[in-house]
Amino acid sequence: GSAGAGVGGASTGGSGFLPGVGGTNPGADGGAADDGGAEDARSSSSDSGGSAGVGGGAGAPPGTAGAAGTNHGNPSGGSSGTGGSGAGAAGGPGGMAGSGGMAGSGGAAGAGGSIGASRPQCLGNSSEVVILGDSYITGFLTPALQPLLEQRARADGALGTGLFDSYRNYAVAGFSMATGGLGRIPPQLEQALLFDPNIQTLILTGGGNDVLLPDAFIVGSAQCKEDVGSSTLAVCQDIVGQALDAASAMMDRAADAGVRDVIYYFYPHLPGGGLGGANPNEILDYAYPRAADLCNSAETRTSGSLRCHFIDLRPIFAANTATFIALDGVHPAAAGMEAIADAVWQTMKAECLAQPASSGCCDP
Repeated sequence: GSAGAGVGGASTGGSGFLPGVGGTNPGADGGAADDGGAEDARSSSSDSGGSAGVGGGAGAPPGTAGAAGTNHGNPSGGSSGTGGSGAGAAGGPGGMAGSGGMAGSGGAAGAGGSIGASRPQCLGNSSEVVILGDSYITGFLTPALQPLLEQRARADGALGTGLFDSYRNYAVAGFSMATGGLGRIPPQLEQALLFDPNIQTLILTGGGNDVLLPDAFIVGSAQCKEDVGSSTLAVCQDIVGQALDAASAMMDRAADAGVRDVIYYFYPHLPGGGLGGANPNEILDYAYPRAADLCNSAETRTSGSLRCHFIDLRPIFAANTATFIALDGVHPAAAGMEAIADAVWQTMKAECLAQPASSGCCDP
C-alpha cells in the first residue's frame, strides 16, 4: 500500500513590534505498506485470499514550537500549527486496507512579545521643567524651593551653570486651587504654556489655601481649620472637593498640552495655632487619600498621556515639626524646605524626570 503522509504544523510566534518566527516541521512520510499475500497460491479445493496489507506508518512527530515574539508592545499569542494528516496505506491485492497513519501534531503557539514601557525623554532645555503652586514653593519669609532644587540638580550634573540654566517658576504665595486664597493656581499653567508650550515636567503643590485662607462668602468655611469634626462638615468636604476637581482639570489640561509628568506634593501636619488654625490636620487627613488617588489615577484618566508622582510630606516632617515648620505655624522653615527639595529631587531621579543623557535612564 502507499505511505501515509503526516504533515507537521507550522506555528507563528506572538507579535510585538516584530513578530516571532514560526517553527515549521513537516511530518515524514508514513511507512510503506507490505504487499498482500500472493493470490495464486494453489490448493486442491480453492484459491485462498491474500493476507492483509500492513497499515501505513504513523505521521511524523509534532512540529516544533514557534519562537517567542520579542520587542516591546502588547503580546498576542502565536497561532497554533496545523495538524498533519496521515493517509492510510492501501491494502495489498486481496488484503485488508492498512490503518491510517497518525496525524502530526500542530506546532506550539509562539510566546507573546514582551511588554516594556517607553523610557522618559532626557531634558533638552531647563525651561522644560515648570513649577506651579503656592507658598510651599515660594516660601513666605522663608527659603524658596526653586534654588534648593536647582542646587541638587547641578550637583548631580542634571542642570547647567549658565545664566539661563534654570527651571521656570510661576508659583505665587497665597494662591489656591478653587476657592479662598489670594488668586488661583490653574491659570499659572496657562501662563507657562503661553510663554513656552514645551513642558516636560510639572512640579506642583496646591489646595492648602482653599482651607487656610477661606472664602468669606462661603458660610462656615472658617470652621474647616478650627473645629473638631470638620471632616464631617458638608461645607469643608465641598471645599476639598472643589480644590481637587480643579487640580484634576489642571492635570488633564497639562496632558492635552503634551506634558508627560507631574510631581504633586501635599502638605505636612501642622502644629496648630497661628495662621494654621486650631485644628488644621483633620481636614488635611480627609483630603489626603483623595489627593493621592487623584494623582495615582492620572495615567489611566488621561489614557496614558500623563503620569503623576505623589509625595506625602507628613512622614517627612513628622519627627521634625519643631524645626521644619516656621514660627507662623504654617510655612516650611529653612530645614523644612531643604527636606522638600530632597524629596522632590529624589523623586525626579528615581523616575528619571528631567535627567541628562549621561544618566543613562532616558532617551536623548
